[in-house]
Amino acid sequence: MRYSQAEARHEEILGQLLYAAKIVAEKEGILDGFRVVINNGSDACKMKILGAIFSVAGALIACLYKGKAFHIGHQGLHHNVALKTSIAHWVRGTFMLVGFCLSYSVWYIVQGALATAGTFCLVTWAIAIRGPIYAPTFSPLSLIFVSILEALILGAEIRLGMLLGSVLIIVGLYSFLWGKRKEMKSLLQTNNDTGSVVAPTTADESVVV
Repeated sequence: MRYSQAEARHEEILGQLLYAAKIVAEKEGILDGFRVVINNGSDACKMKILGAIFSVAGALIACLYKGKAFHIGHQGLHHNVALKTSIAHWVRGTFMLVGFCLSYSVWYIVQGALATAGTFCLVTWAIAIRGPIYAPTFSPLSLIFVSILEALILGAEIRLGMLLGSVLIIVGLYSFLWGKRKEMKSLLQTNNDTGSVVAPTTADESVVV
């Protein structure tokens, strides 16, 4: 809901929002002098929402729609290899297989732990700086990277749906980043005065204390 669309029945929630601004000012130690600014209907927020919609639509198209197949360079690494078995090396092969399984299990655990910890730290850092929607917006890019690397390294085919979805994902990400940058510039300009603290509320509103 925008501030310009407020009605008499919204008096209670609007009062709670202003009281929350007072709590923020009290925690920041600027209770003796602060001001409250409410932005109504920011165009930047509309671009962020539009970018998120494009990204989700692109991811759905890339996953659900196949279409015509394309190849980049070679068409695969499929070769027929003749295997020759030898009973004399069964024992050696058994130990090698057991060692492979153990080493792969240890590597999988170590890699998972490091990747999980690193991802958690980076996502937490991005959310703390840019907000909770910033980090998930980049998730659909993994589909594009996997598709391109799979085609270049393994010679896998790229479907028309993946190409269309990739275009929508990139357009959506650009729209989101453009809207986020415009929103941050607007908030920083409002925050130039001494003692101002930005406190975001909803997608269409932000409060500066």
